[in-house]
Amino acid sequence: MTKYNARKVTEDGYTFDSQAEHRRYCTLKIMRDVGLIRDLRVHVPIELAAAVKKTGTTPRISSIVYEADFVYVDFEDDGKPVCVIEDVKGARTPVFNLKLNLLYRSMPMLLMGLAGGQYPIRIDIIDANDV
Repeated sequence: MTKYNARKVTEDGYTFDSQAEHRRYCTLKIMRDVGLIRDLRVHVPIELAAAVKKTGTTPRISSIVYEADFVYVDFEDDGKPVCVIEDVKGARTPVFNLKLNLLYRSMPMLLMGLAGGQYPIRIDIIDANDV
């Protein structure tokens, strides 16, 4: 069990932090298989702030990395593709809120890195109770 009493689940070589995250993965796989989404990726690291190198007396500061539960291409009602960054959350911690804030501020960089500049990006936070 994790610190929030969630049970880890393993499938297809991925270890999910909760049963809710695993259920969402199963749903996304079905959506991918029937063509509703494409390019499903799991546990995608996204660098929000680069590391700062040590200079003089300033210590090295590690980069800030957010790991998205899922990244995939979805299609809007008008058929246009959109890159979705999705996270399944049972509890929104202060650290998660900080990383989410940085994620939103990183949108221009993300447009080039995650979607290759091809698609707009949508961030979805899925409540674990709704999965």
